[in-house]
Amino acid sequence: LTSLVTNVGGQVSANVTIRGTWGEPRLDGAIDVRNGAVTVPAIGARYTGIVARLDLKDNLIEVAEARLTSGGTLDVSGEVRFESLTRPVLDLTLEPRGFAAFNIRDFGAMTASGDLRLRGPGLGATLGGQITVDAGFLSFADLIQKRIVNLDDPEFRAIVESNLALAAGLEPTVQSVFLDRLRIQNLKVTMGPDVWLRSHEANIQLSGEFQVEKAVEDGIPRYRMDGTLNAVRGTYRLSLPATSKEFRVTRGTVRFFGTPDLDPELDIAAEHTVRTQAGGELVVRAVIGGTLLVPRLRLESDQRPPLTETEIVSYLLFGRPSVELGGGGGGQSQLDIVKTAAASFA
Repeated sequence: LTSLVTNVGGQVSANVTIRGTWGEPRLDGAIDVRNGAVTVPAIGARYTGIVARLDLKDNLIEVAEARLTSGGTLDVSGEVRFESLTRPVLDLTLEPRGFAAFNIRDFGAMTASGDLRLRGPGLGATLGGQITVDAGFLSFADLIQKRIVNLDDPEFRAIVESNLALAAGLEPTVQSVFLDRLRIQNLKVTMGPDVWLRSHEANIQLSGEFQVEKAVEDGIPRYRMDGTLNAVRGTYRLSLPATSKEFRVTRGTVRFFGTPDLDPELDIAAEHTVRTQAGGELVVRAVIGGTLLVPRLRLESDQRPPLTETEIVSYLLFGRPSVELGGGGGGQSQLDIVKTAAASFA
């Protein structure tokens, strides 16, 4: 019936009678689903242990029982009322409990608990309520504008192209009439104890909450998020020629401003202490700014007057200022290495 799902399994038993007219249907009977299973490739999810019993009476379908299993469970209750055979009206309650909703590579994953309501016409229903993300991650673009990374690498080109595609629209991957017309209103999302912002370079735990809205404007679905997430802890790994340095996250925010691009502002700081060859210490701070899809990196230090990024890179690589660097024989000099690395932050 549809290409949106694959690997369907289970048993369906039905004994249904439909009488009346198209405009005033009269339903009777029941539908039972047992041991159901289905895969939704677009969101990387497989739901198993599906059980449901639907009781039909007059113009109603009552959800006597409905449960999906994916890690945890998702229970559905309520009813569907038919104003006519082509005009179903939903009044459903959804209760996820540790439910692994989706897992999309290079985008994110979510296991959630909460209470949701789905009400309104079948085409144009409104979803609201609250959920807590028990565990999950949200990917953000690596800082690939750095010249240290080979921009001709096909893998990085693919990442760039996918991120640009997300930035251009960010409509749901699964295109269906129901999802296109679904509205979201006053959906509160709270971060639980195991939610992370990740890239190949960073792993940052998030806390806080935000509000999700979705409207259909000129026939186009528009998502909006509003709220601030805080960086609790984490690490950032700065890749340099022939080495890397690990920074410890000390503060940070991810701010959604309610705009339809779903591209929040980043302001995350992480610190690394350099032990200089002179026996002192220099605290280097990596500040990740920009946005989720287009992050930017700059380097700072605790020294006054402020050091240039070239000097900071020199300390990170060799533990001393660039004026003290020597030549490299027949190879690239230490100073040239520093200048090449520092140019990546320009």
